[in-house]
Amino acid sequence: MANPRPSYQDRPPRINYYRDFMSFTLYTDAPSGGTKKSRLLPGMLNENFRFSCYPNDPTEAKDNPAMAKKGIIWGCNPRTFQRFINLFLEVAKGEKGKNNKIASNVPGQYEEGAARGPMVLRSELYFGKDNEGIVWICVKAPDRPTVRFIFDASTYDVFYDPATGRPLNKDVNSQEEAISWAVLLSNIYGRSYPVEEPYQIVDGQRVGGAPGGSPTHSQAAAAPKEGTPQPAPPANPSFDDITW
Repeated sequence: MANPRPSYQDRPPRINYYRDFMSFTLYTDAPSGGTKKSRLLPGMLNENFRFSCYPNDPTEAKDNPAMAKKGIIWGCNPRTFQRFINLFLEVAKGEKGKNNKIASNVPGQYEEGAARGPMVLRSELYFGKDNEGIVWICVKAPDRPTVRFIFDASTYDVFYDPATGRPLNKDVNSQEEAISWAVLLSNIYGRSYPVEEPYQIVDGQRVGGAPGGSPTHSQAAAAPKEGTPQPAPPANPSFDDITW
């Protein structure tokens, strides 16, 4: 007979691994001005994708300094991420004046490590193309500043229309930048996704291997053997304290 699964309180805490895709960060002016830019940072928490939006808004910093230090998080599993990419590309390639959104919900409370009660809204991911043909994206959450990030060509690069020899129009640049950003982001997330570790079945029990490549509770609790090389810490850890 299999041993009963330990209760939530008896398990060692799970080790969370963060990865930030810094090269895909978007910047814009903060809603109420100031010297700091708002930024939208894509990344991962364990195997899940997430956007971390840091408004860096002076008004929020004054009215609610504790909240202002935290990121606005929109997170999802791999399937939802790919559906987002598909929808985002449709909008980027589509007609002007169209937009879409995806809501991110979380359990209202946890008991014994299990979700209890109704789901509550955590944040919403909006994306669209305005009437001028500029593609944009935004993470919104209750009682937090709303920041819209637009896609535009780098100030270091100038692309030209081969038919006219003139620089591309702003709407064409925006569309091409948005498409390139989404395709590359999808590729880098897929390449960064932790692969299922191999395991064995011994006497009907699974031995070794952490599902999804994430550390198990037993692995987190196990003391390293003397002389065993330890893995390097994850690159570019996230500094907000909101987990997904």
